[in-house]
Amino acid sequence: MPDPRNAEDVNRMIALAIDCWDTEGLIEATIAADMPAAFPDRLNDASFVQQLRDSATENYAVMRSYLAGHLDLSAVRLKKPCEFAMTQATLGIPRSSLQQSYRTGFHTAWRHWSRHIADLYSSDENEVKLQGLVLLVTTERLLTWIDFVVHVVDNAYVEREAELQRSGERLRVQAVRDILAGENIRSSDELFPILRYDVTAHHLAIRLTGTLDAAAARIASVLKAPSQAVAALQIRLGVSEVVIWLGRLRPWPHDLVTEIVSLLGGFDVQAAVSDAACGIDGFRSAYEDVLRVDGVRECLSAAEPVLRYADVRLEAMFIANPGEAARFVAEELGELAERSDAADRLRETVLASLSAGSHVVAAKRLGVHEHTVRNRLARVEAILGRPLSERRLELQLALRLQKLIGPAE
Repeated sequence: MPDPRNAEDVNRMIALAIDCWDTEGLIEATIAADMPAAFPDRLNDASFVQQLRDSATENYAVMRSYLAGHLDLSAVRLKKPCEFAMTQATLGIPRSSLQQSYRTGFHTAWRHWSRHIADLYSSDENEVKLQGLVLLVTTERLLTWIDFVVHVVDNAYVEREAELQRSGERLRVQAVRDILAGENIRSSDELFPILRYDVTAHHLAIRLTGTLDAAAARIASVLKAPSQAVAALQIRLGVSEVVIWLGRLRPWPHDLVTEIVSLLGGFDVQAAVSDAACGIDGFRSAYEDVLRVDGVRECLSAAEPVLRYADVRLEAMFIANPGEAARFVAEELGELAERSDAADRLRETVLASLSAGSHVVAAKRLGVHEHTVRNRLARVEAILGRPLSERRLELQLALRLQKLIGPAE
């Protein structure tokens, strides 16, 4: 323990050191160390990484105050770290990964702090002695903090795990993951009591991004009645991913799917809607549809909050081979694919005209005079070197794809 005569100097040095400690750099260093060590299969999960960042940010903010001697542990509440622990339990991440994360994080914090102390003070003999005392005192406090935080977040994990086991949610999630992976699939009779959902039905999948479970449950309840679905299955598959399957005994009419899309538009959500499909293979293919929809969404600079697979199927097919898509766009559009305001207007006009099938309707949609539309289309034909009636389908597809891959430089 430090000499009591030096206690005031030690506390003063700790306070000064904490004031200029780069905890922003520590947060990023922690994430860089934690992810590969504890969560290697989540490296590309941006929502998961952000939740780790939020947890570390709150953790280190409170830890700074504790190291400075300003906090009593009995008064500390850690919201984000506990939420992150519960997320890990919900996603089925092993408890050992949670513990590995905190071991790695606190090793990183101690190294970061000790280097900060070493860099902060001069080689003066008195300061070197005080530096050693500062490191001793703060290391003892840091070890106490580690014990406290690990106890708190571990309890949060265990409580959430117990809740999942009691409700049967853990078993439901695993059964759905097995179906989607095509592994360890039970019969429909075995799955029904687990999922409380008939996998032999006609399915429509809806993938919600960034939606809380309670909000997703309300949406499922609202959609179930008008769709005449016999059941709705809601499963959280990721930090920001909730999927709802609606099951009907009969096939889904096109108008009914359109109505579901319209109802979703009344909620403040980002949603992807699949095509309808039947049976356990359809359960899986519907999920693959919504993944493709959100793959297209990521490529679009602006997209509707609710996107339906039927409306972006062509784009989804082409972005599976982005190089070939870019080549197709370049060959079909030529100079029309360039990055400029003029080219933007021409592309918008052609696509509106092809979609509307009429210069008059296109002009109304664009808010311009009909003659303006005619002049722009004539300019486009000059650029392409052919009438718009030739390769009409290819031109329309190239214009849609160009929205995904962006204009040429």
